[in-house]
Amino acid sequence: MESLYYESGNHYLELKEFEKIQKILDKFPLEDITIGDAGEINNCQVGRLVEDHPSTYPKVVNKEYSEEVLKIIFNNDFKSFLKKIIPEFTDKELFVRRCQFNILKKGSFVGKHLDIDSNPDYRAAVVFQLGSKFSGGNFDVYENMDSKDPIQEIAPSYGSICISDSRFPHAVTEVNSGVRTSLVMFVCTYAGKNRR
Repeated sequence: MESLYYESGNHYLELKEFEKIQKILDKFPLEDITIGDAGEINNCQVGRLVEDHPSTYPKVVNKEYSEEVLKIIFNNDFKSFLKKIIPEFTDKELFVRRCQFNILKKGSFVGKHLDIDSNPDYRAAVVFQLGSKFSGGNFDVYENMDSKDPIQEIAPSYGSICISDSRFPHAVTEVNSGVRTSLVMFVCTYAGKNRR
């Protein structure tokens, strides 16, 4: 599995839950990002729910809003959904190591990177697509960091979920118009300090 893509109606959340998350995002504090956690060049805004810095434990931040979102996305329905997809999770406890909103406006992008460069224990990145009125902003997955051409190109639609193997490089192409909004949650089976 490099990345698996599920349109709205084919996963564990309903559209009304995406709408609730969007309402919370409208109040969420954001920061401008030019360098990502893995050192990649970025041009986007981020709203942080769970931070995962080297040599520290994961920490929920902006709790006033974050805890409400995490109750929607990280629950028993989610765990059952993910354990059916990733066999190595079947008998293990799952943890959110990092979670954030990514907001990309026209000209914004996320450079090619490996999630395991942020934390070697990341196994899956779960991307919830919130924005619907945008063009460009494809989720591209590569065989390795030297690959020029993607092995997967996903054009996400509102209410979809993409589950990406954190061991494969990926990028988000430049947004040509509108605003591409997503919520990304990094999941693993290790809850200790970040071993990066």
